[in-house]
Amino acid sequence: MKEKLFLGIDIGHTVVKVAAYNLEGEELVNISERVALLNPKTGYYETNIEELFSSTISALKKITKHINPENIEAIGLCGGGDGLYALNHDLKPFEIGYPALDRRAVN
Repeated sequence: MKEKLFLGIDIGHTVVKVAAYNLEGEELVNISERVALLNPKTGYYETNIEELFSSTISALKKITKHINPENIEAIGLCGGGDGLYALNHDLKPFEIGYPALDRRAVN
């Protein structure tokens, strides 16, 4: 019988994390990929959407070296909260991403 696994993906402001858990909730593998959080001036925060995507793909590829992807029963996904990550009609990044930390729209 195959071991059933849950996969968690956390796309944060500075790190993308992917972890595999068994049915008892024990963490079996945890992979992290750093991503740059740009701070061009006080209150301004930006991130490269393509880097977030490629770091997520990289972490997923790495974790599948430690687990059998066919055993994954469910995937949970979370991110760094609100923000603006605009895509064009081809689902490509329109421009840089603006995470929730960005304060240029706050009065």
